[in-house]
Amino acid sequence: MLAVLALALAPAGFRFELTGELARVVHLPLVPFQWAGVKLADALRNENAVASEQEDNKQYQQALLEARRDRDIALAQSRRLQITLDALRDRMRRSGETGLELSGEARRVRADVLGRSEGFVQVQLERRCTQKQLHQSAAVMNGNLVGWVSSVGIGKEATVVNLLPITAPNAPKLLGVVRLESGQDRTVKLTPRDGELVGYLEIDNAPYAGEPVRLLPAPGIPDVAVGLALGRLFSSSPAPGDGVRLREIRVKPQDLPKVRAELLVPLKLGEAS
Repeated sequence: MLAVLALALAPAGFRFELTGELARVVHLPLVPFQWAGVKLADALRNENAVASEQEDNKQYQQALLEARRDRDIALAQSRRLQITLDALRDRMRRSGETGLELSGEARRVRADVLGRSEGFVQVQLERRCTQKQLHQSAAVMNGNLVGWVSSVGIGKEATVVNLLPITAPNAPKLLGVVRLESGQDRTVKLTPRDGELVGYLEIDNAPYAGEPVRLLPAPGIPDVAVGLALGRLFSSSPAPGDGVRLREIRVKPQDLPKVRAELLVPLKLGEAS
């Protein structure tokens, strides 16, 4: 109380000088804290801006991934639909995969493998077949054509036969149909070579890689084999020696069975295609 009274009675200049010094003394400790507060606010604002930018980028990447996923799903669904339509078209054309229960054109005869020799596979048929039936038969696995019945050692009837792979050097040339990237179909003559089927298209005709290649009718080819898959097209490149005009395609068929296959045996005998 006395200090306040003394300060009140003191000259004005003294009071201003004293209060100014006191203000500086009080203000001085607060200056660093004020500066730190300003810097902290700036840092928080910058951090919020970076976090917002990162969040926007994250949302953009997520939207991009979802768009790509939706595109891939749509493409896969379209692909499955096309495969289903192709299968339905073949089924309608041939009333199924030449199964007895579907078409009445051929009987499926089980063929158990007995052994292998010189590129042949010897099989035991579950039922006896005539020589003419066997000559117009085709060996299949999982809907794919894998071989022909060799005429070697066949009598009038047989239950044990040799299967010749469709890629054997002495196997017949085949006529297949390939799907182009344009959506059109093209026929191609396929020749067995080095365990594959090789054919040629005009260089402008680009086929789909991975597409199944199916067998078309041709002289000497059993009717029961027409429409079966020969394998998948795995290679398409400019033809060696004539890459300006021609494109070489390669089809990889399934190998002959190691345990069991099926023989499509015609019910109605006639001349092969």
